[in-house]
Amino acid sequence: MSFSILIDRYSSFVFQIVIKITGNREFAEEITQDVFLKVYKNLHKFQFKSKFSTWLYRVAYTTAISANRKVPKLFLVEDFEKHYSNEIYEEETEVEWLDKGQLNMAFKKALSDLDEADNLIITLYYLNEQSIDDICTILNLRNSAVKTRLHRARTRLKKLLI
Repeated sequence: MSFSILIDRYSSFVFQIVIKITGNREFAEEITQDVFLKVYKNLHKFQFKSKFSTWLYRVAYTTAISANRKVPKLFLVEDFEKHYSNEIYEEETEVEWLDKGQLNMAFKKALSDLDEADNLIITLYYLNEQSIDDICTILNLRNSAVKTRLHRARTRLKKLLI
């Protein structure tokens, strides 16, 4: 399999992880490129003990966390707010039924209101369809810790949606 095929297949998933951690689109694009460069240089280290996607997401997670620590938080928060201020969310209405677009906007808003850790675990499990075991590997956590965090994140998300 050509490396460009791997990039095509996984770049959006890697970007999703990185943007959740950094909150900055341009920075996330740069980090995503760094992730694939690291993967290319270290492909020989992949030991087939897990799925390739799990290994890749772990590389993305650790690379994003490391890069995020080096950047002043103020810059990231300001850019995050600028990025999301372009999205318009309607005030709560008394309408009982929401169309698909409104539901999608409400979900995105609630997801963005979660803290970074909750947002990431929900994204990995539901949007990227990673298994509990894969998330354990990506986040370097035990199975019970991932299940607990996922349960708590679901509860917080539910409260934001109600």
